[in-house]
Amino acid sequence: MAMMICPECGKEVSDRAFSCPGCGYPLHKRTAIPQKRLLYLVAIVLAVALLLVSFTQTSLFWSGRDKALASCAKMIQNNLLAPDSLLIYSAAIWTETADESEASSAAGSATPTQWIWIHYGAGTKGGGIADGTALFEKSDGKWTMHEPSDKEYDTSSLEGSKNAAGAALYNLWLESKMFDVQLYGEAYSDKSISRVIRKLT
Repeated sequence: MAMMICPECGKEVSDRAFSCPGCGYPLHKRTAIPQKRLLYLVAIVLAVALLLVSFTQTSLFWSGRDKALASCAKMIQNNLLAPDSLLIYSAAIWTETADESEASSAAGSATPTQWIWIHYGAGTKGGGIADGTALFEKSDGKWTMHEPSDKEYDTSSLEGSKNAAGAALYNLWLESKMFDVQLYGEAYSDKSISRVIRKLT
C-alpha cells in the first residue's frame, strides 16, 4: 500500500483513502454517474427486460406440450365459422403405453404415440356459443383430428342404420378415450390454455 502526503495538513495517509483521516480533506474525487446517463441506463435495462418478457410469451419458448396444444387448437380454429371466437375450456394430453400401441397396430391401424383431447366453445351464426370436443392423434409425427359425429341418420334404410351404428360406436370410443385420459393423462393448466388462446386470437 503506497502512502501520500495530505496537501491540506501534511500528514501521511494511504493513497487509497478518499479523504484525509486527520483533517477530512478530499484526496480523490468520487466519480458519480450523471443523472441523465443514469436515466438512460435505467431505460435500457427496462427495455431489455420488456423484450425478454415478450420473447418468452412467444411459442419459441413454449414446451413441446404447449406447442402441440396450439397446433391442435389451430386445426379446430380452421373449421370454425368465426375462428377468433375459439374458447378452450379444458384439454388433456397422454401417450399410449407400448401394449396399447401394439394392440392398435395388430388391428391394422398406424401406431398412435400421443393423444390430445380438447373441450372447446365457438361462436355460432346466432351469436351464441356452441360446445364441441375434438380428439387428436399423433402418428408418424403428424397430428390428425377426430371429431365425434353429431349427424342424424335415417335409420329406415340399411345404410342409414349402419352409419348411425358407426357414429354411436365412434362416440363410445371417444368417451372411452376420455376415460383413459382421466386415468393416465395430464390435464393442461389454465395458464397454458390462456396462452394458447391469446396466441391464436
